[in-house]
Amino acid sequence: MLETDYLSLIQTRKQLKGFSNKEKLMETQNEIKDRAKRIKESTKKICRLFQDNKNVSDKEKIKKDMFFIKNLFATLKSNL
Repeated sequence: MLETDYLSLIQTRKQLKGFSNKEKLMETQNEIKDRAKRIKESTKKICRLFQDNKNVSDKEKIKKDMFFIKNLFATLKSNL
């Protein structure tokens, strides 16, 4: 799952401070950016599906999903 990979990479980045790990740190930073981009694209697709499907009956689930997505973006933004 993209979110799990992203969080794992954030933890790895925290452990890679210092000059001896600079190459690995840069590689991890690039992977984090890639995961963030993929999560953003996935979220856009989900949002489009919700907008296109006006007959969705489970509005409470949609609210929870949107809340999760908003929190995920806030976390992504604060970690980049």
